[in-house]
Amino acid sequence: ALRQLEDSKREEQEAIVRIRSALAKAGWDAEEIEVDSLPVVIERADSYRREQEAQAEKAAEMHEAVRRAGSDVARRQRELDATKSERNDWLADWTKAVAAIDLRCDDKPEFVSAQIQILEEMRGHAVAARNLREERIAAIEREIELFGRAVAEVTTDLAPDLADRGADAIVVELDRRREEALKLNERHGKLKEAVDEWRKEIEQLEDGRKAGWIPVQPLMEASGVKDVARLRGAIEQSDRSRNLARSFVGVMKTLDQQGDGLAIDVMEEECRDVDIDGVRVKEEEAETELKVLDERLGEAIEERTEARRAFGAIGGDAAAAKAAADCEEALAAMRDAAERYVRVRSSEMLLRWVVDRYRKEKQGPLLKRAGELFRVLTRASFARLEVSFDEREAMYLTGVRPNGNVVAVPGLSSGTEDQLFLALRIAAVEDYLTRAGALPFVADDLFINFDPERSAAGFEVLGQLAARTQVLFFTHHPHLVDVARETLGADVHVVKLGEGA
Repeated sequence: ALRQLEDSKREEQEAIVRIRSALAKAGWDAEEIEVDSLPVVIERADSYRREQEAQAEKAAEMHEAVRRAGSDVARRQRELDATKSERNDWLADWTKAVAAIDLRCDDKPEFVSAQIQILEEMRGHAVAARNLREERIAAIEREIELFGRAVAEVTTDLAPDLADRGADAIVVELDRRREEALKLNERHGKLKEAVDEWRKEIEQLEDGRKAGWIPVQPLMEASGVKDVARLRGAIEQSDRSRNLARSFVGVMKTLDQQGDGLAIDVMEEECRDVDIDGVRVKEEEAETELKVLDERLGEAIEERTEARRAFGAIGGDAAAAKAAADCEEALAAMRDAAERYVRVRSSEMLLRWVVDRYRKEKQGPLLKRAGELFRVLTRASFARLEVSFDEREAMYLTGVRPNGNVVAVPGLSSGTEDQLFLALRIAAVEDYLTRAGALPFVADDLFINFDPERSAAGFEVLGQLAARTQVLFFTHHPHLVDVARETLGADVHVVKLGEGA
Protein backbone atom coordinates (compact mmCIF):
# COMPACT_ATOMS: atom_id res chain seq x y z
CA ALA A 1 0.00 0.00 0.00
CA LEU A 2 2.86 2.38 0.76
CA ARG A 3 4.37 1.59 -2.50
CA GLN A 4 1.23 2.28 -4.35
CA LEU A 5 0.93 5.57 -2.47
CA GLU A 6 4.47 6.52 -3.39
CA ASP A 7 3.82 5.60 -7.01
CA SER A 8 0.71 7.76 -7.00
CA LYS A 9 2.60 10.72 -5.55
CA ARG A 10 5.38 10.24 -8.03
CA GLU A 11 2.90 10.12 -10.90
CA GLU A 12 1.17 13.20 -9.49
CA GLN A 13 4.45 15.08 -9.34
CA GLU A 14 5.32 14.05 -12.87
CA ALA A 15 1.86 15.18 -14.05
CA ILE A 16 2.32 18.49 -12.27
CA VAL A 17 5.70 18.97 -13.89
CA ARG A 18 4.30 18.17 -17.32
CA ILE A 19 1.31 20.50 -16.82
CA ARG A 20 3.53 23.31 -15.56
CA SER A 21 5.91 22.80 -18.49
CA ALA A 22 2.99 22.92 -20.93
CA LEU A 23 1.55 26.00 -19.28
CA ALA A 24 4.94 27.74 -19.28
CA LYS A 25 5.29 27.01 -22.98
CA ALA A 26 1.83 28.52 -23.46
CA GLY A 27 3.05 31.75 -21.87
CA TRP A 28 2.01 31.38 -18.25
CA ASP A 29 4.11 32.81 -15.42
CA ALA A 30 6.35 30.00 -14.11
CA GLU A 31 6.67 31.44 -10.61
CA GLU A 32 2.89 31.76 -10.29
CA ILE A 33 2.45 28.15 -11.46
CA GLU A 34 5.09 26.77 -9.04
CA VAL A 35 3.11 27.85 -5.98
CA ASP A 36 -0.22 26.42 -7.11
CA SER A 37 -1.43 22.99 -6.06
CA LEU A 38 -2.35 20.31 -8.52
CA PRO A 39 -6.15 20.91 -8.45
CA VAL A 40 -5.58 24.60 -9.02
CA VAL A 41 -3.13 23.91 -11.80
CA ILE A 42 -5.58 21.43 -13.35
CA GLU A 43 -8.39 23.97 -13.10
CA ARG A 44 -6.24 26.62 -14.65
CA ALA A 45 -5.12 24.26 -17.37
CA ASP A 46 -8.71 23.29 -18.08
CA SER A 47 -9.70 26.97 -18.27
CA TYR A 48 -6.85 27.61 -20.65
CA ARG A 49 -8.00 24.62 -22.72
CA ARG A 50 -11.52 25.98 -22.98
CA GLU A 51 -10.19 29.40 -24.07
CA GLN A 52 -7.99 27.80 -26.70
CA GLU A 53 -10.86 25.69 -28.00
CA ALA A 54 -13.06 28.82 -28.23
CA GLN A 55 -10.33 30.68 -30.08
CA ALA A 56 -9.81 27.75 -32.40
CA GLU A 57 -13.54 27.58 -33.12
CA LYS A 58 -13.62 31.31 -33.77
CA ALA A 59 -10.57 31.04 -36.05
CA ALA A 60 -12.31 28.28 -37.99
CA GLU A 61 -15.37 30.45 -38.41
CA MET A 62 -13.22 33.34 -39.60
CA HIS A 63 -11.44 31.08 -42.08
CA GLU A 64 -14.82 29.97 -43.40
CA ALA A 65 -15.99 33.61 -43.67
CA VAL A 66 -12.80 34.54 -45.53
CA ARG A 67 -13.39 31.65 -47.89
CA ARG A 68 -16.97 32.71 -48.55
CA ALA A 69 -15.87 36.37 -49.02
CA GLY A 70 -13.27 35.24 -51.52
CA SER A 71 -15.96 33.40 -53.46
CA ASP A 72 -18.22 36.51 -53.38
CA VAL A 73 -15.35 38.72 -54.56
CA ALA A 74 -14.65 36.42 -57.48
CA ARG A 75 -18.36 36.33 -58.38
CA ARG A 76 -18.70 40.12 -58.10
CA GLN A 77 -15.56 40.60 -60.20
CA ARG A 78 -17.06 38.43 -62.92
CA GLU A 79 -20.29 40.46 -62.72
CA LEU A 80 -18.27 43.72 -62.87
CA ASP A 81 -16.38 42.55 -65.92
CA ALA A 82 -19.66 41.64 -67.60
CA THR A 83 -21.21 45.03 -66.67
CA LYS A 84 -18.18 46.91 -68.02
CA SER A 85 -18.47 44.99 -71.27
CA GLU A 86 -22.19 45.85 -71.49
CA ARG A 87 -21.46 49.50 -70.64
CA ASN A 88 -18.83 49.73 -73.36
CA ASP A 89 -21.31 48.29 -75.86
CA TRP A 90 -24.03 50.76 -74.62
CA LEU A 91 -21.64 53.71 -74.84
CA ALA A 92 -20.80 52.80 -78.41
CA ASP A 93 -24.50 52.63 -79.28
CA TRP A 94 -25.14 55.87 -77.27
CA THR A 95 -22.40 57.72 -79.13
CA LYS A 96 -23.86 56.72 -82.45
CA ALA A 97 -27.41 57.74 -81.35
CA VAL A 98 -26.35 61.11 -79.93
CA ALA A 99 -24.29 61.91 -83.02
CA ALA A 100 -27.30 61.09 -85.16
CA ILE A 101 -29.45 63.82 -83.45
CA ASP A 102 -26.65 66.43 -83.43
CA LEU A 103 -26.13 66.49 -79.64
CA ARG A 104 -22.86 66.71 -77.76
CA CYS A 105 -21.42 63.30 -76.96
CA ASP A 106 -19.43 64.51 -73.97
CA ASP A 107 -22.60 65.55 -72.03
CA LYS A 108 -23.79 63.37 -69.24
CA PRO A 109 -26.53 60.92 -70.21
CA GLU A 110 -29.03 62.52 -67.80
CA PHE A 111 -28.50 65.94 -69.46
CA VAL A 112 -28.96 64.46 -72.92
CA SER A 113 -32.04 62.56 -71.69
CA ALA A 114 -33.51 65.81 -70.40
CA GLN A 115 -32.86 67.48 -73.77
CA ILE A 116 -34.48 64.57 -75.56
CA GLN A 117 -37.48 64.83 -73.21
CA ILE A 118 -37.77 68.55 -74.00
CA LEU A 119 -37.60 67.81 -77.72
CA GLU A 120 -40.38 65.26 -77.33
CA GLU A 121 -42.53 67.78 -75.45
CA MET A 122 -41.83 70.45 -78.09
CA ARG A 123 -42.81 68.00 -80.78
CA GLY A 124 -46.08 67.35 -78.93
CA HIS A 125 -46.71 71.09 -78.51
CA ALA A 126 -46.00 71.68 -82.19
CA VAL A 127 -48.52 69.03 -83.15
CA ALA A 128 -51.10 70.54 -80.75
CA ALA A 129 -50.44 74.04 -82.08
CA ARG A 130 -50.85 72.87 -85.65
CA ASN A 131 -54.13 71.19 -84.78
CA LEU A 132 -55.25 74.30 -82.88
CA ARG A 133 -54.42 76.54 -85.82
CA GLU A 134 -56.19 74.27 -88.25
CA GLU A 135 -59.28 73.70 -86.12
CA ARG A 136 -59.95 76.35 -83.45
CA ILE A 137 -58.06 79.46 -84.60
CA ALA A 138 -59.69 79.35 -88.00
CA ALA A 139 -63.09 79.17 -86.30
CA ILE A 140 -62.18 82.02 -83.97
CA GLU A 141 -61.02 84.16 -86.89
CA ARG A 142 -64.35 83.56 -88.60
CA GLU A 143 -66.18 84.54 -85.39
CA ILE A 144 -64.02 87.67 -85.12
CA GLU A 145 -64.89 88.60 -88.68
CA LEU A 146 -68.61 88.09 -87.99
CA PHE A 147 -68.24 90.06 -84.72
CA GLY A 148 -66.57 92.92 -86.61
CA ARG A 149 -69.39 93.04 -89.13
CA ALA A 150 -72.02 93.05 -86.33
CA VAL A 151 -70.17 95.83 -84.50
CA ALA A 152 -69.93 97.85 -87.74
CA GLU A 153 -73.70 97.52 -88.28
CA VAL A 154 -74.47 98.57 -84.69
CA THR A 155 -72.00 101.47 -84.96
CA THR A 156 -73.63 102.68 -88.18
CA ASP A 157 -77.03 102.77 -86.42
CA LEU A 158 -76.02 104.03 -82.95
CA ALA A 159 -72.63 105.77 -83.09
CA PRO A 160 -71.47 106.81 -86.58
CA ASP A 161 -68.73 108.90 -84.99
CA LEU A 162 -66.95 105.66 -83.94
CA ALA A 163 -66.83 104.14 -87.42
CA ASP A 164 -63.09 104.83 -87.83
CA ARG A 165 -62.14 102.86 -84.68
CA GLY A 166 -61.44 99.17 -84.23
CA ALA A 167 -64.11 96.71 -83.11
CA ASP A 168 -62.62 96.28 -79.61
CA ALA A 169 -62.37 100.05 -79.05
CA ILE A 170 -65.94 100.50 -80.34
CA VAL A 171 -67.27 97.83 -77.96
CA VAL A 172 -65.47 99.42 -74.98
CA GLU A 173 -66.80 102.87 -75.86
CA LEU A 174 -70.34 101.57 -76.44
CA ASP A 175 -70.24 99.76 -73.08
CA ARG A 176 -69.10 102.97 -71.41
CA ARG A 177 -71.91 104.89 -73.08
CA ARG A 178 -74.36 102.20 -72.05
CA GLU A 179 -73.29 102.48 -68.40
CA GLU A 180 -73.54 106.26 -68.63
CA ALA A 181 -76.98 105.99 -70.23
CA LEU A 182 -78.16 103.67 -67.45
CA LYS A 183 -76.92 106.15 -64.82
CA LEU A 184 -78.57 109.04 -66.67
CA ASN A 185 -81.79 107.06 -66.94
CA GLU A 186 -81.69 106.30 -63.21
CA ARG A 187 -80.96 109.93 -62.43
CA HIS A 188 -83.74 111.01 -64.78
CA GLY A 189 -86.16 108.76 -62.91
CA LYS A 190 -85.11 110.22 -59.55
CA LEU A 191 -85.34 113.76 -60.89
CA LYS A 192 -88.75 113.01 -62.33
CA GLU A 193 -89.92 111.73 -58.94
CA ALA A 194 -88.42 114.83 -57.29
CA VAL A 195 -90.16 117.07 -59.82
CA ASP A 196 -93.47 115.35 -59.08
CA GLU A 197 -92.90 115.87 -55.35
CA TRP A 198 -91.98 119.52 -55.93
CA ARG A 199 -95.07 120.02 -58.06
CA LYS A 200 -97.22 118.59 -55.31
CA GLU A 201 -95.47 120.80 -52.77
CA ILE A 202 -95.86 123.82 -55.07
CA GLU A 203 -99.56 123.07 -55.40
CA GLN A 204 -99.89 122.77 -51.63
CA LEU A 205 -97.93 125.99 -51.12
CA GLU A 206 -100.02 127.73 -53.75
CA ASP A 207 -103.19 126.61 -51.96
CA GLY A 208 -101.69 127.83 -48.70
CA ARG A 209 -100.67 131.10 -50.32
CA LYS A 210 -104.18 131.63 -51.61
CA ALA A 211 -105.63 130.78 -48.22
CA GLY A 212 -103.11 133.01 -46.45
CA TRP A 213 -103.65 135.89 -48.85
CA ILE A 214 -107.21 136.35 -47.59
CA PRO A 215 -106.20 137.77 -44.15
CA VAL A 216 -103.13 139.54 -45.63
CA GLN A 217 -105.11 141.72 -48.03
CA PRO A 218 -106.84 143.73 -45.28
CA LEU A 219 -103.47 144.21 -43.55
CA MET A 220 -101.92 145.58 -46.75
CA GLU A 221 -104.84 147.94 -47.21
CA ALA A 222 -104.61 149.04 -43.57
CA SER A 223 -100.82 149.61 -43.74
CA GLY A 224 -100.97 151.32 -47.16
CA VAL A 225 -98.43 149.01 -48.86
CA LYS A 226 -98.73 147.31 -52.23
CA ASP A 227 -96.54 144.22 -51.94
CA VAL A 228 -95.72 141.53 -49.37
CA ALA A 229 -92.08 142.61 -48.90
CA ARG A 230 -93.14 146.08 -47.74
CA LEU A 231 -95.86 144.50 -45.59
CA ARG A 232 -93.21 142.29 -43.94
CA GLY A 233 -91.12 145.37 -43.22
CA ALA A 234 -94.14 147.16 -41.78
CA ILE A 235 -94.93 144.16 -39.55
CA GLU A 236 -91.33 143.99 -38.31
CA GLN A 237 -91.36 147.73 -37.64
CA SER A 238 -94.66 147.35 -35.79
CA ASP A 239 -93.23 144.50 -33.69
CA ARG A 240 -90.15 146.56 -32.86
CA SER A 241 -92.31 149.51 -31.94
CA ARG A 242 -94.49 147.34 -29.73
CA ASN A 243 -91.44 145.78 -28.01
CA LEU A 244 -89.89 149.20 -27.52
CA ALA A 245 -93.14 150.48 -26.10
CA ARG A 246 -93.28 147.60 -23.61
CA SER A 247 -89.63 148.16 -22.68
CA PHE A 248 -90.30 151.88 -22.31
CA VAL A 249 -93.27 151.21 -20.04
CA GLY A 250 -91.15 148.85 -17.92
CA VAL A 251 -88.31 151.37 -17.67
CA MET A 252 -90.71 154.19 -16.76
CA LYS A 253 -92.35 152.00 -14.14
CA THR A 254 -88.93 151.19 -12.64
CA LEU A 255 -87.99 154.87 -12.64
CA ASP A 256 -91.30 155.76 -10.95
CA GLN A 257 -90.73 153.09 -8.31
CA GLN A 258 -87.04 153.75 -7.64
CA GLY A 259 -86.59 157.42 -8.70
CA ASP A 260 -88.25 159.08 -5.65
CA GLY A 261 -90.62 160.94 -7.99
CA LEU A 262 -87.81 162.79 -9.79
CA ALA A 263 -87.98 163.61 -13.48
CA ILE A 264 -85.88 161.63 -15.93
CA ASP A 265 -83.61 164.55 -16.85
CA VAL A 266 -83.05 165.26 -13.16
CA MET A 267 -82.06 161.64 -12.46
CA GLU A 268 -79.82 161.61 -15.55
CA GLU A 269 -78.11 164.81 -14.39
CA GLU A 270 -77.61 163.35 -10.91
CA CYS A 271 -76.14 160.09 -12.26
CA ARG A 272 -73.88 161.71 -14.89
CA ASP A 273 -71.08 162.58 -12.47
CA VAL A 274 -71.47 159.54 -10.23
CA ASP A 275 -68.19 157.90 -9.24
CA ILE A 276 -68.81 154.25 -10.08
CA ASP A 277 -66.01 153.00 -7.86
CA GLY A 278 -67.29 155.10 -4.97
CA VAL A 279 -70.81 153.86 -5.66
CA ARG A 280 -69.59 150.28 -5.51
CA VAL A 281 -67.91 150.95 -2.18
CA LYS A 282 -71.05 152.61 -0.85
CA GLU A 283 -73.14 149.76 -2.16
CA GLU A 284 -70.99 147.28 -0.27
CA GLU A 285 -71.20 149.44 2.88
CA ALA A 286 -74.97 149.73 2.44
CA GLU A 287 -75.29 145.97 2.05
CA THR A 288 -73.22 145.44 5.18
CA GLU A 289 -75.25 147.96 7.11
CA LEU A 290 -78.46 146.45 5.77
CA LYS A 291 -77.42 143.04 7.09
CA VAL A 292 -76.69 144.58 10.48
CA LEU A 293 -80.06 146.36 10.46
CA ASP A 294 -81.84 143.15 9.49
CA GLU A 295 -80.21 141.41 12.43
CA ARG A 296 -81.12 144.29 14.74
CA LEU A 297 -84.68 144.32 13.41
CA GLY A 298 -85.00 140.60 14.11
CA GLU A 299 -83.65 141.12 17.61
CA ALA A 300 -86.10 144.03 18.15
CA ILE A 301 -89.04 141.95 16.98
CA GLU A 302 -88.05 139.18 19.38
CA GLU A 303 -87.68 141.72 22.19
CA ARG A 304 -91.09 143.22 21.38
CA THR A 305 -92.67 139.80 21.40
CA GLU A 306 -91.11 139.02 24.75
CA ALA A 307 -92.22 142.43 26.04
CA ARG A 308 -95.81 141.84 24.94
CA ARG A 309 -95.75 138.42 26.55
CA ALA A 310 -94.37 139.91 29.77
CA PHE A 311 -96.86 142.77 29.66
CA GLY A 312 -99.73 140.36 29.32
CA ALA A 313 -98.44 138.36 32.28
CA ILE A 314 -98.21 141.34 34.64
CA GLY A 315 -100.93 143.57 36.03
CA GLY A 316 -101.37 147.35 35.90
CA ASP A 317 -98.87 148.20 38.59
CA ALA A 318 -95.46 149.87 38.20
CA ALA A 319 -94.06 146.84 36.41
CA ALA A 320 -96.76 147.23 33.75
CA ALA A 321 -95.94 150.91 33.36
CA LYS A 322 -92.26 150.06 33.00
CA ALA A 323 -93.08 147.35 30.48
CA ALA A 324 -95.22 149.85 28.55
CA ALA A 325 -92.36 152.33 28.57
CA ASP A 326 -89.98 149.63 27.35
CA CYS A 327 -92.45 148.74 24.62
CA GLU A 328 -92.68 152.35 23.48
CA GLU A 329 -88.89 152.59 23.49
CA ALA A 330 -88.65 149.40 21.44
CA LEU A 331 -91.25 150.71 19.01
CA ALA A 332 -89.30 153.96 18.64
CA ALA A 333 -86.11 151.97 17.98
CA MET A 334 -87.97 149.81 15.47
CA ARG A 335 -89.31 152.95 13.79
CA ASP A 336 -85.78 154.34 13.45
CA ALA A 337 -84.51 151.00 12.18
CA ALA A 338 -87.33 150.81 9.65
CA GLU A 339 -86.60 154.31 8.39
CA ARG A 340 -82.90 153.50 8.06
CA TYR A 341 -83.79 150.24 6.31
CA VAL A 342 -85.96 152.10 3.80
CA ARG A 343 -83.18 154.62 3.10
CA VAL A 344 -80.53 151.91 2.75
CA ARG A 345 -82.76 149.72 0.59
CA SER A 346 -83.60 152.68 -1.66
CA SER A 347 -79.92 153.54 -1.94
CA GLU A 348 -79.10 149.95 -2.78
CA MET A 349 -81.71 149.78 -5.56
CA LEU A 350 -80.59 153.13 -6.97
CA LEU A 351 -76.94 152.10 -6.88
CA ARG A 352 -77.73 148.78 -8.54
CA TRP A 353 -79.65 150.58 -11.27
CA VAL A 354 -76.74 152.98 -11.85
CA VAL A 355 -74.22 150.11 -11.90
CA ASP A 356 -76.34 148.11 -14.34
CA ARG A 357 -76.71 151.12 -16.60
CA TYR A 358 -72.97 151.76 -16.49
CA ARG A 359 -72.18 148.13 -17.29
CA LYS A 360 -74.50 148.23 -20.28
CA GLU A 361 -73.17 151.53 -21.61
CA LYS A 362 -69.45 151.07 -20.81
CA GLN A 363 -68.09 147.55 -20.60
CA GLY A 364 -64.66 147.15 -19.05
CA PRO A 365 -61.71 147.26 -21.47
CA LEU A 366 -60.69 143.69 -20.60
CA LEU A 367 -64.14 142.26 -21.36
CA LYS A 368 -64.41 144.39 -24.50
CA ARG A 369 -61.04 143.16 -25.81
CA ALA A 370 -61.93 139.56 -24.94
CA GLY A 371 -65.18 139.97 -26.89
CA GLU A 372 -63.29 141.25 -29.94
CA LEU A 373 -60.90 138.28 -29.81
CA PHE A 374 -63.84 135.89 -29.26
CA ARG A 375 -65.54 137.30 -32.35
CA VAL A 376 -62.38 136.66 -34.43
CA LEU A 377 -61.84 133.14 -33.02
CA THR A 378 -65.46 132.11 -33.72
CA ARG A 379 -65.42 133.67 -37.21
CA ALA A 380 -68.15 136.17 -36.22
CA SER A 381 -70.41 133.42 -34.84
CA PHE A 382 -70.51 135.60 -31.70
CA ALA A 383 -70.43 139.42 -31.76
CA ARG A 384 -69.28 140.23 -28.20
CA LEU A 385 -69.20 139.16 -24.56
CA GLU A 386 -71.44 140.52 -21.78
CA VAL A 387 -71.90 140.05 -18.05
CA SER A 388 -75.41 139.06 -16.92
CA PHE A 389 -77.03 138.39 -13.52
CA ASP A 390 -79.09 135.42 -12.36
CA GLU A 391 -82.03 135.42 -9.97
CA ARG A 392 -79.62 135.62 -7.03
CA GLU A 393 -77.91 138.70 -8.49
CA ALA A 394 -74.76 136.65 -9.21
CA MET A 395 -72.77 137.67 -12.28
CA TYR A 396 -72.04 135.21 -15.09
CA LEU A 397 -70.45 135.54 -18.52
CA THR A 398 -72.49 135.23 -21.73
CA GLY A 399 -71.82 135.37 -25.45
CA VAL A 400 -74.02 137.52 -27.68
CA ARG A 401 -74.66 136.42 -31.26
CA PRO A 402 -74.99 138.90 -34.14
CA ASN A 403 -78.79 138.54 -34.03
CA GLY A 404 -78.85 139.46 -30.33
CA ASN A 405 -79.38 135.95 -28.91
CA VAL A 406 -77.56 135.43 -25.61
CA VAL A 407 -75.79 132.11 -24.90
CA ALA A 408 -74.41 131.26 -21.46
CA VAL A 409 -71.16 129.34 -21.05
CA PRO A 410 -72.90 125.98 -20.30
CA GLY A 411 -74.68 126.31 -23.65
CA LEU A 412 -71.42 126.52 -25.64
CA SER A 413 -69.79 123.58 -27.38
CA SER A 414 -66.46 122.24 -26.12
CA GLY A 415 -64.59 123.86 -29.00
CA THR A 416 -66.31 127.24 -28.44
CA GLU A 417 -65.53 127.02 -24.71
CA ASP A 418 -61.84 126.56 -25.59
CA GLN A 419 -62.04 129.62 -27.87
CA LEU A 420 -63.68 131.66 -25.07
CA PHE A 421 -60.93 130.62 -22.65
CA LEU A 422 -58.25 131.55 -25.19
CA ALA A 423 -59.86 134.96 -25.82
CA LEU A 424 -60.00 135.74 -22.08
CA ARG A 425 -56.43 134.51 -21.60
CA ILE A 426 -54.99 136.60 -24.44
CA ALA A 427 -56.95 139.69 -23.33
CA ALA A 428 -55.53 139.25 -19.80
CA VAL A 429 -52.00 138.84 -21.21
CA GLU A 430 -52.37 141.99 -23.34
CA ASP A 431 -53.63 143.92 -20.30
CA TYR A 432 -50.67 142.62 -18.27
CA LEU A 433 -48.21 143.70 -20.99
CA THR A 434 -49.38 147.30 -20.60
CA ARG A 435 -48.16 147.32 -16.98
CA ALA A 436 -45.17 144.92 -16.91
CA GLY A 437 -42.34 143.49 -18.99
CA ALA A 438 -43.02 140.96 -21.74
CA LEU A 439 -42.79 137.24 -20.94
CA PRO A 440 -43.11 134.34 -23.44
CA PHE A 441 -46.65 133.08 -24.08
CA VAL A 442 -46.62 129.23 -24.10
CA ALA A 443 -49.51 127.42 -25.83
CA ASP A 444 -49.63 123.62 -25.58
CA ASP A 445 -52.03 122.13 -28.17
CA LEU A 446 -54.74 124.76 -27.68
CA PHE A 447 -56.47 123.89 -30.97
CA ILE A 448 -57.38 120.23 -30.27
CA ASN A 449 -61.13 120.98 -30.51
CA PHE A 450 -60.79 123.61 -33.29
CA ASP A 451 -61.79 122.98 -36.91
CA PRO A 452 -59.31 124.14 -39.64
CA GLU A 453 -61.11 127.48 -40.13
CA ARG A 454 -61.09 128.39 -36.42
CA SER A 455 -57.52 127.07 -36.10
CA ALA A 456 -56.52 129.63 -38.73
CA ALA A 457 -58.36 132.32 -36.70
CA GLY A 458 -56.47 131.19 -33.60
CA PHE A 459 -53.12 131.55 -35.38
CA GLU A 460 -54.24 134.98 -36.58
CA VAL A 461 -54.86 136.07 -32.96
CA LEU A 462 -51.56 134.53 -31.79
CA GLY A 463 -49.83 136.38 -34.63
CA GLN A 464 -51.19 139.68 -33.29
CA LEU A 465 -49.97 138.77 -29.80
CA ALA A 466 -46.54 137.83 -31.21
CA ALA A 467 -46.06 141.49 -32.18
CA ARG A 468 -45.88 142.32 -28.44
CA THR A 469 -44.29 139.20 -26.90
CA GLN A 470 -42.82 135.86 -27.89
CA VAL A 471 -45.37 133.09 -28.60
CA LEU A 472 -44.35 129.41 -28.31
CA PHE A 473 -46.92 126.99 -29.75
CA PHE A 474 -46.40 123.26 -29.05
CA THR A 475 -48.37 120.61 -30.96
CA HIS A 476 -48.10 117.01 -32.13
CA HIS A 477 -50.59 117.52 -35.01
CA PRO A 478 -48.63 118.10 -38.28
CA HIS A 479 -51.64 119.60 -40.07
CA LEU A 480 -51.61 122.60 -37.69
CA VAL A 481 -48.13 123.47 -38.99
CA ASP A 482 -49.57 123.80 -42.49
CA VAL A 483 -52.46 125.93 -41.17
CA ALA A 484 -50.01 128.21 -39.33
CA ARG A 485 -47.84 128.64 -42.41
CA GLU A 486 -50.85 129.41 -44.61
CA THR A 487 -52.14 131.97 -42.07
CA LEU A 488 -48.93 133.72 -40.96
CA GLY A 489 -46.59 133.02 -43.89
CA ALA A 490 -42.85 133.48 -43.38
CA ASP A 491 -43.29 134.76 -39.78
CA VAL A 492 -43.67 131.18 -38.55
CA HIS A 493 -40.51 129.42 -37.35
CA VAL A 494 -41.07 125.63 -37.08
CA VAL A 495 -38.82 123.41 -34.94
CA LYS A 496 -39.33 119.64 -34.84
CA LEU A 497 -38.24 118.41 -31.40
CA GLY A 498 -35.58 115.73 -31.63
CA GLU A 499 -34.39 116.86 -35.11
CA GLY A 500 -32.79 120.19 -34.19
CA ALA A 501 -33.66 123.69 -35.39
